[in-house]
Amino acid sequence: MALKSCFQLWKRHGQVYIGQQVSAPKYKKRGIAMLDLRRMTNEDFSVPVMPAAPTSARLFVTVNREGKIHLCEKLAAVFAKRPVKVSFNPQASAIQIAVAEGERDAYMVAFPKNGTRKFDGVVELLKKNGISVPARYESLCGVENNVWRGAVTVNPTMKLSEDGRSTKKK
Repeated sequence: MALKSCFQLWKRHGQVYIGQQVSAPKYKKRGIAMLDLRRMTNEDFSVPVMPAAPTSARLFVTVNREGKIHLCEKLAAVFAKRPVKVSFNPQASAIQIAVAEGERDAYMVAFPKNGTRKFDGVVELLKKNGISVPARYESLCGVENNVWRGAVTVNPTMKLSEDGRSTKKK
């Protein structure tokens, strides 16, 4: 029974488990055998693999329905735990995140390590300017002089999202 459950886990997750080779006929018939990984040498692992190419080099920021601004992983690595100022242009079509220097003021915030922080009034600003929420701001440029700027991407549906979920019963 333990072999069958181990086989099911192996098949489901595609992992190789440490153990003896399986001698049961139903496993050999399928061509599946467990490996003794302890006895394998470094020379047995002779096929190197390349990491996947990055799908996009764009840096992005997402603003969700609750008013939370989420930085992508690379931006969070730069701006997390540092005092920054987040600002939009008057049409809310561009965003700027800059490391704050000098005296502290009311607009200085620090993003936590995960890169997500809630801001008051962001959703209202976006909706007032006709930008659907969740909004995504992207840029191909990196962080220059401790400043990052991104432009809003166009929502393919071209309509504003609803404030909440549907309350209709099925």
